[in-house]
Amino acid sequence: MRKRWLTIVLLWAGLLSGCGASAPGDAVLFDFESDAELDRINWQCFVEYSLSHRFATQGLRSLKVDLYPSAFPGFNPVLLISDWKRFRFLEFDIANPAATEFPVSLKIDDRPGPPGPMDRFSLRLLVRPGINHVAIHLDELVSGNGRRMDLGRIEKLFLVCEDLAAPVTFYLDDIRLNK
Repeated sequence: MRKRWLTIVLLWAGLLSGCGASAPGDAVLFDFESDAELDRINWQCFVEYSLSHRFATQGLRSLKVDLYPSAFPGFNPVLLISDWKRFRFLEFDIANPAATEFPVSLKIDDRPGPPGPMDRFSLRLLVRPGINHVAIHLDELVSGNGRRMDLGRIEKLFLVCEDLAAPVTFYLDDIRLNK
């Protein structure tokens, strides 16, 4: 099996000052600066979303995500950009206010409807205390069965905690596609 190397960079809050400006041609999917962005989230049971000034890495606000014990609670946004072909990276900041790390799964679908677990990109991330910067090269988006994802028709992006047994809180900011 081909080994995939993913670019995942962890940054502490102090290192982020002055960072985060988007380059020309980049696309911000979510920056959480407006209440209207809350309308672009598929709300679900066992999850609460609110805008916060904590852990903002770009602008003044971030999204606070409170997850409660259930099978697949998480962040499930409505994407306004489905053609990712002209970009090289998906990047976002995820902050953990707790003293202990926790796992979260990033899932990306390129087909409508609920695909099987092997027909989507899935990556388990370990979210350490503080601000974590995640950068994933889009060439690495391959489904569990080895199929390269169709970057021209990305349907869904999820961040979920699978089989969550205890409440978890995290903050998201600056979800973007970069060239």
